[in-house]
Amino acid sequence: ITDAIAATSEYNSNNRSSYTITLNNDLKEDVVIPPNRYIIIDLNGHTLTNVSGHTITNTSTRITIKDTSSGKTGRVDNTSHGKGAVYNDINATITLSGGTYMRSKEASTGSDSSGENSWYVLKNFGTMTINSGVTVKFSDSNNGLYSSLIGNGWQNSAAAENGSNGEPKPSEGNNKASLTIKGGTFTGGQIT
Repeated sequence: ITDAIAATSEYNSNNRSSYTITLNNDLKEDVVIPPNRYIIIDLNGHTLTNVSGHTITNTSTRITIKDTSSGKTGRVDNTSHGKGAVYNDINATITLSGGTYMRSKEASTGSDSSGENSWYVLKNFGTMTINSGVTVKFSDSNNGLYSSLIGNGWQNSAAAENGSNGEPKPSEGNNKASLTIKGGTFTGGQIT
């Protein structure tokens, strides 16, 4: 996917083309989508799993993830502590229109114990829309007892603004993270 993204051109007044990247098999990689891209990722029934970072980090404004497979078996999975299936950065925009988003190695054992492998499944600092046909969960064997299922915005905006907690500065995104849920199935998390 990284190579396919690198082959796309920036979206601008001279190029308003969208690019569709379709998975033809299961893949393991950390995908980073750069700014100014118009990309549709079709899971096509396959699984995209991270290596060590967030599975998909989005910094662009015209990104859609969908699953056109007949069985709707496409997945975006994350297996690393402190990382999510989708991280939507400040000022970025993403639409989830299909697929299952999960953390298959979730190891939390309680609200005060991460089991050294827990985090949000989805983390949004920009604009995220979730449509019908999307499933968000931790794993089939662990409902996620330590982290929330979806993190929208800042845990501590004052700390983020002064750069002390590793989150983007709220002021750089007009102090706003926008999450719109139009449908889907959501399971688990300390806060679902």
